[in-house]
Amino acid sequence: MEGLDEATKLRRARVRTTTTFLQIASSRSGRALLTKETGISSPKLLHWARRAELMKIKNLGRDYADLLEAVGVESVSELKRRNPESLHEVLAKIDDISEFLQDQSVTSERNASLCLNFLFHLHVHVLCL
Repeated sequence: MEGLDEATKLRRARVRTTTTFLQIASSRSGRALLTKETGISSPKLLHWARRAELMKIKNLGRDYADLLEAVGVESVSELKRRNPESLHEVLAKIDDISEFLQDQSVTSERNASLCLNFLFHLHVHVLCL
């Protein structure tokens, strides 16, 4: 499968939806099978599975998943364990949140407000999972 992009490799392995991918890639044995069939490394598959799981959270798109990853949160279970106040402190240390967001009009003054709003809604939603 040399030369094929990763999406094509997954499709050839009959993985065509995020749901199917998560069902397979959520287990070590499933990732081993996908690695064997696609040549994609198990750590990369695990990273994608964790990212896809995070993005299942309502209104949490790629931008906020990138932001969470930047502060060390890579999975829903890890997010549930984090203290919102300490997570806010870490987020507040990021100089320019706008580099993670598609909306480049975000100013430094709005960073703290965005962090608090984001964490409040995220925390409420995750606790309901």
